Amino acid sequence: MKNQKIEITTIKLRKKTKTRLDNLKEYRRETYDEVLEKILEILNLSRSSPERARSRLVSLDRKSRKSNQRKQKRPIKPKLPVSDNQNPQLQQNKNIIPTNLQRTQVRNEEHQRPRN
Repeated sequence: MKNQKIEITTIKLRKKTKTRLDNLKEYRRETYDEVLEKILEILNLSRSSPERARSRLVSLDRKSRKSNQRKQKRPIKPKLPVSDNQNPQLQQNKNIIPTNLQRTQVRNEEHQRPRN
């Protein structure tokens, strides 16, 4: 599949459908295409071998539940403030933490000093 040209299209989903697809993901970066492929594969398998399709569904359900449990345990990173004005603590620390420009100025000054 790496050498084949992949054609991509956009589909519209209701939020409820998207949430259901998200809950079927086995891992975080799994694409919706991969999730839909699994569902369609199970659907086709159910026509020829219902027992195998059922075992695949059980396996998929177990994996997605495990993945969802991992998502819930993962700590949520706090969002950074948009500006320093929103966080007074950042305003206080602004003088302590040098900016890239300040670092560059210090380096330039160090290079211009005469060596002893």
